[in-house]
Amino acid sequence: MFGEDDLEANDSELLKKRKEHSDLAIVTTSHVRRKMIHFIGIGTGKTIEEVAGEFKLAQSQASYHLSMLEKANYIVHEGEKFRLTDRGIGFISSVKTYRRGE
Repeated sequence: MFGEDDLEANDSELLKKRKEHSDLAIVTTSHVRRKMIHFIGIGTGKTIEEVAGEFKLAQSQASYHLSMLEKANYIVHEGEKFRLTDRGIGFISSVKTYRRGE
């Protein structure tokens, strides 16, 4: 039989799963954000200017997309650069970004 502690644990797990799905939707529903994760890549990271230039975006637009990725814990802003988190690294390891015509 389930007690209150079991129900709270189940609710907590359900909320965690919903958050994970919501975070994944933030990334997967935008081809720009998917490509940004791949562009930032594993390594030294990228500045907002590099990201904006690569995607031909105004800095405000790049900032919006980067903040969404940061909120979903796919990237982290360290100093001048954005770097992938473990979640971001896992994403690029498991998801390929296709270009038209491929």
